This record gives sequence, C-alpha cells and structure tokens, in this order.
Amino acid sequence: MKKRIILACAAGLLVQQANAEITIFLQEVGTDIKATVSGDMNLDALGAYFGDYGAYNAIIPSIGAIASPGTVNTYYISAPQWTAYGPGSSFINWDTHTGDSFACWTDPALGLPQGYASGDPLNATLTMFNQSFASVGISEGTFVTTLTNGGVTDYLTVTTVPVPGTLALMGLGFVGLRRRR
Repeated sequence: MKKRIILACAAGLLVQQANAEITIFLQEVGTDIKATVSGDMNLDALGAYFGDYGAYNAIIPSIGAIASPGTVNTYYISAPQWTAYGPGSSFINWDTHTGDSFACWTDPALGLPQGYASGDPLNATLTMFNQSFASVGISEGTFVTTLTNGGVTDYLTVTTVPVPGTLALMGLGFVGLRRRR
C-alpha cells in the first residue's frame, strides 16, 4: 500500500512539472507604463552563449524587444524573431528599474543576469513615466515566443493589459448587454 501511495505522489509531481517560462506583464498604471518580469529559464532551451553585453534599457514592441539596464549573459535563441506585441517601432527608454537585468535582443538573443543558472528566479520591475500603450505602440493581448533547443522547450510570454478603468467600462458594457436580453 505504501508503495502505491509513493508512486501516486511521484506521478502527480511529474504531471504538475511545467516548462520554465519568463513572463513580462505590461500594464498602464495612471499615466505610466509598468513592466513586471518574473519566472525562470532552462538554459538548455537556449542556443550558444555568445558573451556579456550591456542591455540597452528600452522597449521596441514591433520587434518584440525589451531590456532593462545592466550587463547580461547573452544566448542565441531558436526562434527566428521575438513575437511582436504592437506596432511601435521607436526606441523608448525605461525611466526606472529594480531587480534583475535581462534583455530580449533583436539578434534574436536572450540576455539573463550575469552568472544565471537554470531555474534561478528572475524578478524585475520597470517603469516608463508619462507614456501610454497608444504612445509607445503596444497592443493589448498575450504574445508568446517559443524557445526550443535539443528537445527542451521554454517560453517567453508578454501579456499586456489596458488601463484598469477600461476593463471596468468593458465589464459594465457586458452587464448592460446581458440585461437587455
């Protein structure tokens, strides 16, 4: 009986095991844009390491590029390009940054904090003052880039959400439509 319970628990752990993923959550907060970066990466899902570079501290939605300041270990990725998350093609800098440095370069390549090891947690917050999704050219939605190397797959997901007031108005609109019916 004990063996069955142990095997069932082990099977449950295997089923719940997920690929690593970096998530970048972009949100309009008042008159600013805030980015929250979290997750982890399996270095085996990346291509060859090609050096340490200073991240350029900017966002360019049309090419899927986003970076925080600082020096990063840079790796090639298997995707032909990052998934774009809007039409904005201007190089716009972040005004503040806390936490880990990272970069989605246009090579395409992924920059991770110096000395990063597979599975280490990534956490960063970036803020751009007096900008909106419209002014920067960010579209609303979820945009995923799949990274695969040697049978190992990881993901980089950019999720953008509108101003909280916009969501509330949309919710009221749906309530009004529902009441009409």
